[in-house]
Amino acid sequence: MNRRKFTQAIAAGLGAAALPCARAAAPRNLKIGYTCITWGSFPRNDASSQTLEAAVKDISGLGFYSFETFPEILDYWDAKGALRGLIDRYQLPLKSGYFTTVLMDASKRKESVDRVIKLGKTVTKYGGTFAVVQPESVKRDGYNFKEYRANIIAGLNDHAMALTDLGLPTGLHQHTGTCIETHDEVYDVMNSANTKYLKFAPDVGQLQRGGSDPVQVCKDFLPLTEAYAPERFRQWRTFRLRSAGDGQGGHPGDPGHTGDRRPGTGRHGGTGLLPQTRYDASRDRPGKQGLSAEDGVQVPVGET
Repeated sequence: MNRRKFTQAIAAGLGAAALPCARAAAPRNLKIGYTCITWGSFPRNDASSQTLEAAVKDISGLGFYSFETFPEILDYWDAKGALRGLIDRYQLPLKSGYFTTVLMDASKRKESVDRVIKLGKTVTKYGGTFAVVQPESVKRDGYNFKEYRANIIAGLNDHAMALTDLGLPTGLHQHTGTCIETHDEVYDVMNSANTKYLKFAPDVGQLQRGGSDPVQVCKDFLPLTEAYAPERFRQWRTFRLRSAGDGQGGHPGDPGHTGDRRPGTGRHGGTGLLPQTRYDASRDRPGKQGLSAEDGVQVPVGET
C-alpha cells in the first residue's frame, strides 16, 4: 500500500468513526405536551372547569404540541357543545385524559369502570390517544397496602382493559397520598398487574417523594413505557420538567419546590415549573416551534 492509499484509508476510517458522534450531536426537536392543572383545571366545579380555555390558549401560544386534562372537564365542555370549537380555535390537539379510579373497594369497582368508560369515550371523541390512571387517594397513616393489594391490582387490570378496549393505551400514574406510593408498592403492582393492558406512566417527582430512585424505576420498567414514549420509545414517556436555572420542579410540597404554579412566572413566558409535561412526538404542528433541550428545558431522566 502506497502513502496516498494509506492516508485515504485512515481518513475514511476517521470519518466513519465520527459519524455516531455527529448523529449524537444533532439537535433534537422535542415535541412536548402540557397538563392543564397549572391553570387550576380540576373537576371541582364550574369555575375550575371553565379554566380550560385559558389553559389551552396559553399552552398553544407557548408552542406546545398537545394538552392533557381531566375527562370530566372535557365532558363539561362537550355538554355545552363548546369543546370542538375550543380545540379548533387554538389548534391544540388533545393527547390524553387523566382518570381517577376507585380500586380498594371491590363492591364499587363496576361503578368506577363504567364511569371511566363513559369518560373515555369523550376522550376518544376528541382525538385523545392515551389514558393516565391515578389510584384513589388514601390517608397514609395506618394504611396497610397488603390488605388491599388484591383489589388494587384487580381494579387496575379491569380499568386498563376497559380503556384499552376503547382505543386508549393506559398507564398507571402512581402518586403520593394514594394507595400506590412507596417503592415496594409500585414494584409489587407493576410486577403483578396484567401489563398487556396496564402500562406505566410514572410521575418521577412523586416517585422520589415516595422514597424511590426515579431513574432506577424508569430503567426497570422501561419496556412498559414503550407504549407512550417518542420516536424509538414509539409514543410517550412521562417526565417531570422544570425551567433551567430556576431550581424548581414538581408540585408545591415536592422536594426543592419554592415557587407557585401561576402562569406567567417562567423564562418562556408560561409557568416556571412545567409540571407533568409529556413528550409528544406523534404530531407535527406546522407553524408551532417546539421546545428543545437548547431552550433551557431540563430533563431529569434522559432520553436513551
